[in-house]
Parts: sequence; C-alpha cells; structure tokens
Amino acid sequence: MVSLAFSPDGKRLASAGHDRSVKIWDTSSGKELLTLGVHAVPVRALVYSPDGKSIATAIDDSHIRLWDATTGAALRTLEGQQGQVLSLAFSPDGRRLAAGSREGFVNQWDLASGKKLTMVHHNREDARFGARDAMVTKVLYSLDGKHLISLGIGVGRRWDSETGLEGDKFTSFGEYARPRQAVLRRPDSGPYQLAEGSGNYPVELYTSEACDEHGMNYASYAGKWDTLPDFDKLTPVKKGVLKHIDPEHLSGVMPPYWKITKKDGRNDKTAQPSGLRVTGYLRVKRAGDYAFSLQSRDGSRLVVGSKIVIDNDGIKEANEVKHGSLHLEPGVHSFALTYINAQEFALTGINDQYAGSLNFTFPDAFVRSLTVADMDSSRIVNAV
Repeated sequence: MVSLAFSPDGKRLASAGHDRSVKIWDTSSGKELLTLGVHAVPVRALVYSPDGKSIATAIDDSHIRLWDATTGAALRTLEGQQGQVLSLAFSPDGRRLAAGSREGFVNQWDLASGKKLTMVHHNREDARFGARDAMVTKVLYSLDGKHLISLGIGVGRRWDSETGLEGDKFTSFGEYARPRQAVLRRPDSGPYQLAEGSGNYPVELYTSEACDEHGMNYASYAGKWDTLPDFDKLTPVKKGVLKHIDPEHLSGVMPPYWKITKKDGRNDKTAQPSGLRVTGYLRVKRAGDYAFSLQSRDGSRLVVGSKIVIDNDGIKEANEVKHGSLHLEPGVHSFALTYINAQEFALTGINDQYAGSLNFTFPDAFVRSLTVADMDSSRIVNAV
C-alpha cells in the first residue's frame, strides 16, 4: 500500500499500491466496493475530487485517468503527463487537476476541455544534481485556488495557477536531501538518484528482531586495518541507533579521519583510520530474490542472515560497484554492514576532515515511502 485517499464525506476510502490496482472500500463496514480498471504501473498517487464524484489516478507514465467514484467507470483520460506521478491534486473548485512527478514536472489540466494548461519544472536551476533533487513529492492548491504549490526534496515552490509563472521559493527543507558521502540508492538509479524515503527512515530496517523500532544499531571503532577485522572482538568508541544514513548523521558516528591540532601556529593533521558496523533486521513480506549493491573506497561487507552477499574487502578503487543477490523467504532476517575508513581519499565538496566513500543500495521492497509530502499540508497551504 503506497497511497490512500478518503472521499470528502469520509464514507469511502481509496487505496493503491505496487500491485497496480486501485480499490474503493466502505469505511464503516470495511467491505471492498469496487476496483478501478487496469493500471500499467504501480499507483503512487490518487485523489478524490472536491465533490466526491470522481477519482484521479495515473494509469502509466504519460496518462492520467478520471474515474466515476461510484460505479468505477472510466470518465476521461488526460494526456501529456511526463514521468512517474507521485502526487495529484484537484483545485478547490474541481475545475483543474495538477500532477507532480518523480522527474520534476508539475503539470496542470483544465478538466472541462481535457487540455493541459501548464508544465513547469520544480527545480530546474538545480538540474545539475540530477533527477533526485527535482522530484515533486506533493502538489496542492492554495485555499483560493490562485496558487499551485509544489514540494520536493529540499525545497517548496509556489506557482501562479493561471499562468504557470513561478513565485518565490517559500521554504527550504535543508541539505539532508543531498548526501555525498554515504548514499542510499535504488538499484536502477543513476549516480544522483536517491531511493524514496531518504529524508526520514531511509530503509525499512529495525533495531531488534521484534521489529518494534525503525532504525539501525551502529558501533564505530578507532584503529588501522588493511582488511576488515572481527569487530565483535573489538571495543567500540561509540555506539547507538541510526535513524538516517547520510553524511550529516554518519559524521557524528564515525570519528573524523583527520585529527587537527595546532602546531607552531599552524594546523597539523594526523590520520585517524576508523571502522563502522551497522546491524539491524529486515522484515521480508514476500518471498523472492533480492538484489543489493555495495561500493567503497576501503574494505566493506554486506551480510544478510548468515550469507555474505557482497564482499568488498581489499577494494582500492572507489568506482567499482559490486552486486549481490539472495533468495529470502517471508520473515525477519538479520542484516550487517561493516566498513573501514582506512586511507585518505579526497571527495569533491567534502571538508577534508572526513575521508572515505561508502555507497550501498537496498531493494525497493525495503525502502519506505516517507518524504516531505508527509508534512502537514494544510499548514503549508494556509501559510501561503
């Protein structure tokens, strides 16, 4: 289940998910009332019209369809959508429909004519960072319908809904969305595309086998090793729970590579190699073959259950990505990632007190869809 929408009167609930189906439920009895047609892609966004008579869904990456909310009959198809739809919104008067896509496009249609009115790009000036920074996770209209608001990774924008002209960048969500040192990626992504949910708990990992707390247990170590040591036999210098995997949080977990002291009025740098061990539990809902990848400047290893899925121990080139897969049955499986930050490695745009490179990919099945769209939308609408 990746998307839910209540009818305006609260009597019905629409649900959609990875199985490419949209179902309508009676909220009082829990009874399934109907299924809306056939969708060619997983449905990540759906919305009821203000009068509750129709529902909008994306049936593929170029078409959006309006359905009769009572009978399930297809009413009309809107063409010209570009990319995977992550959010849909009706204007307050029900005359327009807006869509925001993973690729960063914000589209708007006139529902009487079916004509596409505007198309803008949420983060066009930041396109150098790739599609990750452009994705639109939420679109919504102001209460008077005059403005169309788009929320994306790192930024919120306001548009004139009549002309499509951009207003001000009204808010910023900080730099958490641009990890540079440790990156969570989707298996099919490019070099800058983050998996969904990177802004919150990036992976559906749990700290215990009971799966009652999201997060990962970490332990960091100080020492110099040529290959991965047996961390179980070492005493960590720091340990705790990680909720995020990104530079901001890892920088507080691993000791900085360089210890900087003053000597004769100048900064003197001393190398401090270190190690990291992250453990947790994956909850598998469906049996299947799951693919992971791991890339590191220095030694790293990925273990799921009792199997070493990827072993990068001894790797000396950061551009070598190794892949591994294994079959997992439904249930809870232990997970461990180990890494040593053993040698100086300059990273563009990174302060030189840090070194090393660690990139790893989890299958989409374990990536939670938590994004800035989970923020209080009504509060934002009222504010702008």
